[in-house]
Amino acid sequence: MSSTPTIQSSLSLQEFWRWLGFHFNCILRAGGPGFLVYDQPDLHWHLVTDPDGLLVVQLIKGKDTLAEFYVNPTEILYVTSTPGEEEQALFELHGDPEEGELPLYHFLLAHPYEDEEPIPQRRLTH
Repeated sequence: MSSTPTIQSSLSLQEFWRWLGFHFNCILRAGGPGFLVYDQPDLHWHLVTDPDGLLVVQLIKGKDTLAEFYVNPTEILYVTSTPGEEEQALFELHGDPEEGELPLYHFLLAHPYEDEEPIPQRRLTH
């Protein structure tokens, strides 16, 4: 029985966060320790960096914030990307391996990472 190797690549958190800012409408699911948030047609994702440097991820319906979590960039050493079903890609944010092997956070996107220059004022949707 042969198995197909999983293709995995890594990038910096800064690289990933910048790219994710142009692909926030492509997020299908996000999660971390003890929580999992799914996208829905009438919801949208909002990503910002707060004044203290924390990365803020919000899932919003109208003017109501339904879910919110913070990523401390000092805890993230690297981000891995693994192909998922169809065109999807799983991005996992990893911390210190001494603290545990599981990723601290993850994002499932509708497509893989593309090393591209973003087009100003254009939001990509899927």
